[in-house]
Amino acid sequence: IPMLTRAGFDVVAPSLPGYGFSEAPKTQGWNPARIASAMNYLMLGLGYKRYYAQGGDWGSMICKNLGSHFTSNCAALHVNMVAARPPNGIKVHDAVKSMSEEDLKKIQRIRHMQRYEFGYQEIQGTKPQSLGYGLSDSPMALAAWIIEKFSTWGDTRPDKDPLRVFSMDDLLTNVSIYWFNNVGPSSTRLYYEDYNTRGSALKGTAVMKVTVPTAVAEFPCEIFTPPESWVRDQYNVKRWTKFDKGGHFAGKNKLPPFGEPVHTYL
Repeated sequence: IPMLTRAGFDVVAPSLPGYGFSEAPKTQGWNPARIASAMNYLMLGLGYKRYYAQGGDWGSMICKNLGSHFTSNCAALHVNMVAARPPNGIKVHDAVKSMSEEDLKKIQRIRHMQRYEFGYQEIQGTKPQSLGYGLSDSPMALAAWIIEKFSTWGDTRPDKDPLRVFSMDDLLTNVSIYWFNNVGPSSTRLYYEDYNTRGSALKGTAVMKVTVPTAVAEFPCEIFTPPESWVRDQYNVKRWTKFDKGGHFAGKNKLPPFGEPVHTYL
């Protein structure tokens, strides 16, 4: 953020509904598309008729909606973690037959993550309220549920020690924001809302074309790494930056400096 503000940009960093310091939604239907609409409304309300958007994780999926449905306001995207499916309706098992070795490794990583790391997603997408009682009742349960993701999603090679990448203060601050604002239960509901949306981002049924200029930052330990050709088919990609280090929580990685590719792209 300081790198962008020193360059003259205004930075608006909102927390998602039900996350961080934001109030939990009181109605159903707060999926990525609706949140994108709210974010666009927020930016217009703040006086920004044109803006750039950056996102990872859910932020990346919300950016995808902004770059598809709000092109008169959203000027460009920069995303770390990008979701894409095989082009032209091709099935994954057919697409792999003609893939390069690099793309096959990406598919193998996706399958590994789906098999061993996405159990949380099924729970939050189907039974968020049951899980929510534990997350709001026990700080130890909340810490375990959150910090485990930093251990296995960050670039914590070779022993999955999160302190290789993230400071203890960063980890405890993250957990504390969830605990003191009691957003553990409400944050899980976004998965449920998406699972029950016809165009689900997590289930891969959300099909849309992003027409605004897009830059992608690719990190080797990201949780979802589709082949570049798939992404270029669905996004108007103008820049693709590959890093030798880094994982899912790019903005918190000690290395590489995540702000640099965002600043140079803008």
